[in-house]
Amino acid sequence: MLGWTPKQDNIFLSFGQDWIFQRTNRKGALNQGTEAWIEWANGARWDGVVLGDTVVFKVEAAQADLILHGTRYKLKISYPDGADSTDSTDFDWYEGKSQRRNT
Repeated sequence: MLGWTPKQDNIFLSFGQDWIFQRTNRKGALNQGTEAWIEWANGARWDGVVLGDTVVFKVEAAQADLILHGTRYKLKISYPDGADSTDSTDFDWYEGKSQRRNT
């Protein structure tokens, strides 16, 4: 198959608890200016922080508690194509839905 298919995975949430996630790029540091974020089907957006080779998300419980069980999401990433370029490579990295353990 040609092209990119997002990884399928669910985000597990618990009411009253922060949500923390990180993923490290095995190939090394991500390009300067790389951005990552989660778009929820209900319109919420959670921004990640890129630290060298790692994307980190820390979402406070007050925000995480707004996501209902079964809400679909896409984790998107955007890599600048180079230091002198205004173009970027954008794609859906993960997609799935929320699952709550204590609903």
